[in-house]
Amino acid sequence: RRETTVPDGYTGPGREPYVSYFEGVWLYGALTASPLGRQSPIELDVDGDWAVWEDANRSEIYAFNIPAGQGFYITADRVAQHKPRVSDGVVVFEDHRSPNRPAVYAYFLDTGETRRLSNATTVLSSPDIDYPIVSWLDQNGTNADVWAYSLLNDTAWNVHPGTDRDSDPIVVGSNIYWRTYRYNLWDIVGYDTTRDEYVQVTSDSAIQSAPFTNGVDLFYMTSQFELGWRLERFDAFDEVARRYDLRLPDSSKSSISGDALLRSVMDIEYSQLVIRNITNGAVNHVSGNLLLSGDPAIQGRTVFALVRTGDGVSFLMLDVSPFAFAKKPTLVISSPGPNLPWLRPVVVTGVLSAGPEFAEPATFTYRIDDGPPQIIPAGRVWRFTADPTDAVAGSHTVTVRATFREGPPVSATLTLIVPAESQTIDVERAGPAYHAARLLNELHNYVLDNPASWVLIPLLILILILVTLRAWLWLKPRRRRSIVEYVDPDEA
Repeated sequence: RRETTVPDGYTGPGREPYVSYFEGVWLYGALTASPLGRQSPIELDVDGDWAVWEDANRSEIYAFNIPAGQGFYITADRVAQHKPRVSDGVVVFEDHRSPNRPAVYAYFLDTGETRRLSNATTVLSSPDIDYPIVSWLDQNGTNADVWAYSLLNDTAWNVHPGTDRDSDPIVVGSNIYWRTYRYNLWDIVGYDTTRDEYVQVTSDSAIQSAPFTNGVDLFYMTSQFELGWRLERFDAFDEVARRYDLRLPDSSKSSISGDALLRSVMDIEYSQLVIRNITNGAVNHVSGNLLLSGDPAIQGRTVFALVRTGDGVSFLMLDVSPFAFAKKPTLVISSPGPNLPWLRPVVVTGVLSAGPEFAEPATFTYRIDDGPPQIIPAGRVWRFTADPTDAVAGSHTVTVRATFREGPPVSATLTLIVPAESQTIDVERAGPAYHAARLLNELHNYVLDNPASWVLIPLLILILILVTLRAWLWLKPRRRRSIVEYVDPDEA
């Protein structure tokens, strides 16, 4: 749904935000949808200006030109085609012209040419492409082998012959990766087509999911049994796997672009789209309830999804704001402490933490109770002086608030108490606490305003440690030393 009025807290561009409101946070983006009629899309794949999928109603491949906003069937026959993948204007897919022996075909979107890539008489499946390399599985008997094909020289070869059972091949640049089953375990293996070398990505007792990629790196999930699945990335340059502190409930298909992992979260029959930033740990919903047809995909900052509607299916494109990939900003009041007697002007200081996605806040203000907002100079470390001159006796709430061009506003509050004339102040408690807070505040400000103190304070700490060590050595009980001298009996 789309809100018809601007909600409280909306600071984004334009009159209306995008659909989603989750946990008090608005998420925005430019949303477009192209109706497709009575299709039943599955196996969505996106690359550049093209999206492809299989229309399960017709078992044919549909190609959609994203800038043009329209598409067409690349095949128009009664032959079933499945599992399309696209790269650099070339679509590869399973073709079932021979029902019992599916082959791998390629369709060139710029010329309209259809070309058969495989010549085997066995069962072929699971094609993938990262131009100019194509890979697929060859079911040549009891075991499946990974094959490769170069579109540059029209050459096919068996990448991994042998008795091991292979599965889930994927092409990443000049490398091909797949899962192989040996010794009753699944491991991920790679092959570098430029160096003609194999790479053992995993070799352990854990279970690995089917590999996937953001176009540059290889990703997979490792089973943590009762803890779910953990995301890992393999760096082909260093041949090192990095494990992320990101656990997922299952190993279902994921789409990733850069460091943004797109997942669909089921809610009864509907799904919500969630983006997880694997670098900074941010998790944000980017849609409300959707009735998805197939799995969604992400490319750059654009999310693609095939959504069922009352009029059929629509191809949804959501250009998500940078906020959805970032951690939420935080605003903290560091000084003074809460519930202090407000007897004289108080310097309030704090820290505003916001990632580069947010840049400078659009507004940064404080207000006392329901008074007018007062502007604070923007900065990570900020300060202002709250004067109690015109304040009546009682508790007063100081609210600091920052808003951004996109993303949710953040705020922090502080309570200051103005004593009544007849009120007795417990100096033993309030006085020392008040002056201790002032002292810490002055020290805090001194350290921030004087870069020389950044060297001086560690130096003073070091001197204190050395003095303490020297005193300990001086006071340490000395050992009694006895000198034993041997005297010859004859000389005695």
